[in-house]
Amino acid sequence: MKRKLALVRALVHSPELVILDEPTAGLDAASKYSMRSLVNCARSTSCTFLIATQDLWEAERIATGITILRNGEVMYTGSYAELCAQTPLRKFRLGCGVELERLWAYVSADSEVVRQEEDCLGATVLVHVGKKATCLDRHSGLGALSGGVVELPLSLEEAYLEMDRLGRDSDDW
Repeated sequence: MKRKLALVRALVHSPELVILDEPTAGLDAASKYSMRSLVNCARSTSCTFLIATQDLWEAERIATGITILRNGEVMYTGSYAELCAQTPLRKFRLGCGVELERLWAYVSADSEVVRQEEDCLGATVLVHVGKKATCLDRHSGLGALSGGVVELPLSLEEAYLEMDRLGRDSDDW
């Protein structure tokens, strides 16, 4: 309640910029939702928010632009969508009974499975697409491809972890 009150008090004078540090840390789900609603409402009045957070799920839902720092240096600045597009990681959902081999129709032979999680409805597969991934790169948009294979959006956390891994391995970022 104190954080919401502090945010409302900060917004009373219609500032151009509000800086928030971990605004939802330690809040319950209802309070987090209220905080996001306040920020979205205030943002529609041309107020800019600079939010420092380690909660990538929260950032994914509230941010229009993202800057990621590692050891005090900027690793990435841009939108969530741009970050996901630059990441050589793709996420697919395979329907129940669909074999993993079906996925190779959409990615190149030099691609590799990073993680596969199965449940009673099928499997979710993260794939690091290879340098020769022409078929997938030309696929416009997310959604059903065919034969029980659906491309899903990456979460900000998945994109960040891949970017961080690549950043440690090379200077591509």
